[in-house]
Amino acid sequence: RAVVFSSLRKWDGETFRLPSAAEYIQMSGRAGRRGIDSRGMVILLVSEELEQQALETMMAGSALPLESAFHLRYNTLVKLYALESYDPEQLVRKSFYTFQRQQRIPELARRQSALQVQTQRLSQPNEPQLRELLQVRSAIATQSRALGRFVHEPRFVLRFLQPGRVLLMVERGWGVLLGWRHEQPATNGTDQRAAWVTCGEPLRATADMTADDVVLDVLMPCKPGADALA
Repeated sequence: RAVVFSSLRKWDGETFRLPSAAEYIQMSGRAGRRGIDSRGMVILLVSEELEQQALETMMAGSALPLESAFHLRYNTLVKLYALESYDPEQLVRKSFYTFQRQQRIPELARRQSALQVQTQRLSQPNEPQLRELLQVRSAIATQSRALGRFVHEPRFVLRFLQPGRVLLMVERGWGVLLGWRHEQPATNGTDQRAAWVTCGEPLRATADMTADDVVLDVLMPCKPGADALA
């Protein structure tokens, strides 16, 4: 029914210090037996002068928050389903995890109501103009992408693809053009496609040629420390 502290300092592996509030609660909580003793007695043998603030922090502090570490795994479910007399859902309903979540429901409901009130108070006097501006910006972005695809068509860029030209690759950085491969339908009327390396030789681009018909060979720098590939 009683716990006696012969000293208020404990060794934590590096130095002697006062117990934290959680440690003090854990040790002093052994005074008395749950459900049997109505009270317990804690005796402190103070053999040194202590600061009042430090003593109050240790004795009147709060314990560490207790969080459930409950995790329902597949092997647990298999074992529970093997017991015909036990319901896995009942295990979840009676767990400390569910209890903690249910205790948070009122607080979450209050926070939700407060956020809804704040949302209703929000107002934008120029909302029609802003909506129109958003539509204009979306249209500009669409036209910019279409213009980019148009100016990068092979009929416009093939004349600039000479070996040795420095290129800026999207999301890859700078590189040196070694050559390019072009594919087009064979002239014999079959569905086979002929491919060859032009290495910068002039080739007349047709209007129906797309970027998918041209493959660039670009020399890119390796990352520092990367292994060379044979």
